[in-house]
Amino acid sequence: MDPPHRDAAPICFGTGTVKDVCFDVAPAGAVKLGGTIDTAIEGGANCTRIDPQPGGAPLCIIAADSITIDPDVIAVGKGPNPLVLIASSSITIAGTLDVASHATGAVGAGAQVACGTAIVDGEDASGMDGGGGAAGGSFGSLGAAGGKGNGGSNAGVVGTTQAPVVLVGGCPGGGGGTGIGGVGAGKAGGCGGAVDLVAATIEVPGTIDASGAGGGPGIDGLGSGGGGGGGGSGGFIGLDAPSVTVTGAMFANGGGAGGGNGNDFDKPGQPGHDPMAPSAVALGGNGGQNGGGDGGAGSAAGTAATPGSNGSNTFCGGGGGGGGAGIVRVFQSTGPLGANVSPTPSR
Repeated sequence: MDPPHRDAAPICFGTGTVKDVCFDVAPAGAVKLGGTIDTAIEGGANCTRIDPQPGGAPLCIIAADSITIDPDVIAVGKGPNPLVLIASSSITIAGTLDVASHATGAVGAGAQVACGTAIVDGEDASGMDGGGGAAGGSFGSLGAAGGKGNGGSNAGVVGTTQAPVVLVGGCPGGGGGTGIGGVGAGKAGGCGGAVDLVAATIEVPGTIDASGAGGGPGIDGLGSGGGGGGGGSGGFIGLDAPSVTVTGAMFANGGGAGGGNGNDFDKPGQPGHDPMAPSAVALGGNGGQNGGGDGGAGSAAGTAATPGSNGSNTFCGGGGGGGGAGIVRVFQSTGPLGANVSPTPSR
């Protein structure tokens, strides 16, 4: 007589922020990533499956025996859900894995649209004031305050840092205050998204970018100028493997802030910059001519985000504040990572 049938135990992955993602059989096959990954869609070049995440947005999971991004290939994660790569054996990022937000308007996978109760937007102008500069987003470290608009319009309030217990992206900067007439505000910088890598071995000779975007510039209102937008904070990068080697670059830095409009319609501020490398600070944009406040720089490599400056002439908007750093976390591995990692990883 045959013994009674017993189902095999599920095979589960994840010991860190992402825990116990289980499969009936081990993920198989070799997956090469490239192009756009939409984290709201199952199938094709997108998610293998989408799992609920208690307390957070659902997880877009891509699972295989091995996952690779080849040299000179860029894989971009976008959409409302964080991205999780799970490999039974190895993950190798030799090209670029981009879950950052960018000043072009691209938003990283799983980026938050708001954080906490702080009003990070700059104050709108009243009378003939310029608009206030927005605060930068805060996540792993604090964003910075913006500058006041000339005449006293207040900058946005800096939010608090976060210690997330679920996989989630960073926090956006605020939008600049409007000039007279309700227009002219600098656009908020989007925050970095969220990605978690789980495997037996993880190698990163390429780049993982989960940085925040630069804030937009203040432009002319209908009588006074708008304030600059705050830089977005960096997002979240998780590495969960017994063996992790980073010989390339990995960063979740804050975006630079936009400059405030100057003292006339043809003197807009300049946009804040996106982060480009682990140790390179994303600079804020200059204020518009004749008194627009300069935007602050984002956080990078242990440096704090810097505040925007006040509008210093009639009708001028304040500059936005730079975005705070994101979070890099390492689970299982105890060895050192490479020098080109920002911010400093926590374990």
